[in-house]
Amino acid sequence: MKKKFIIITILILIMLILFIFEYYIYDLPDISVALNGKLNSVQTKAIDLLIDFTKLFITFALGILGGVSYFIKESNKMPIIQTRFILFSLILCITSAVLSIYFGHIIFIAVIEMLGNDFIDIFANIIVWATKLQYIFLLISITSLIIFVYKVNKYTIESSIGK
Repeated sequence: MKKKFIIITILILIMLILFIFEYYIYDLPDISVALNGKLNSVQTKAIDLLIDFTKLFITFALGILGGVSYFIKESNKMPIIQTRFILFSLILCITSAVLSIYFGHIIFIAVIEMLGNDFIDIFANIIVWATKLQYIFLLISITSLIIFVYKVNKYTIESSIGK
């Protein structure tokens, strides 16, 4: 019961931190030059690349969450979480993937708001930092997934040899 309370408390704190980030820190730059409803070819290409990479990273993060959910489903048949290190890498993987998706969402919202306000600034701090954080959390998630799968396979092989 105490572990469930701790996990729920941590999830609520993470959601609160993300809400505070989006509400107080998320800030678009001032409008410098109005687009008058038209983008030039360079701006169009830059937005297309930004959106495509953001969608690609979100897809990767969702794939990682799918892989982790497969391992969790298989843990009902055979216990795979045998050490705290495996549990830590699993939690780190899930949290990092969700944060990567969240920062992708921030990128989408920033671009939509800029275009809705008839300006675009691809180098705005919110887009630059959200892009970096999305990529960093995706790399952390991939690394922790690799460690998780390696450790689970190592313990599975060791337990099957020991039998």
